[in-house]
Amino acid sequence: HETYPYYDFPFCQPTEGVEQHWMTLGQVLRGDRLVNSLYSIRFRTDLEANTVCDRNMSAAEVQQLKDAVQQHYMFEFFVNDLPVVRPFGIVS
Repeated sequence: HETYPYYDFPFCQPTEGVEQHWMTLGQVLRGDRLVNSLYSIRFRTDLEANTVCDRNMSAAEVQQLKDAVQQHYMFEFFVNDLPVVRPFGIVS
């Protein structure tokens, strides 16, 4: 499967900038690109819903995300070194 850097898509980026993380040989060979994100995931902790970021998107950026959803693109993130793979969105 093809892989693309997460921030090639119009997602909000950390204010301190995108930082590459150390990867194992297996992750490199798989095409992983480990970078920091705005998300803080905690287990067994109740949290209120909150906004991670707020931004306006151009028509081209909105179309880029729509195309990714329609083409069943997936994103992957790691929590405690365990991969979590989810779709960009669901076509309804």
